[in-house]
Amino acid sequence: MSDKQGFTARELVGLLPGGWSLADATDPGEWDDSGRVWRTSLRDVADVARELVVEATAMDEHGRTEALRRELDRVYRAVAPRGLLG
Repeated sequence: MSDKQGFTARELVGLLPGGWSLADATDPGEWDDSGRVWRTSLRDVADVARELVVEATAMDEHGRTEALRRELDRVYRAVAPRGLLG
C-alpha cells in the first residue's frame, strides 16, 4: 500500500518544527522504489540542510502520518541542543 505514497508539501510543513522548512518549497520529496523509502531535504532554523527519509515499512507499521512524525522527531532530536527537549 505505502510503496507509491509520498507526502504533500502541506503535510510536511504542518509537522515541521518552528523555523524549519522544505529545502525546495516546490519539491516536497520523492519516492525511491529501489530502497522502498520516501525522501526529502529540509532546512533547519540555522539554514543547515537535513535529509528526511521515511521507510515504507514504517508507513506500513505506523501509518503514513505517524511514520513521518516519528522520523521528523528523530531528525530534530538529533540536532536539538542537549537539554532543550528534556
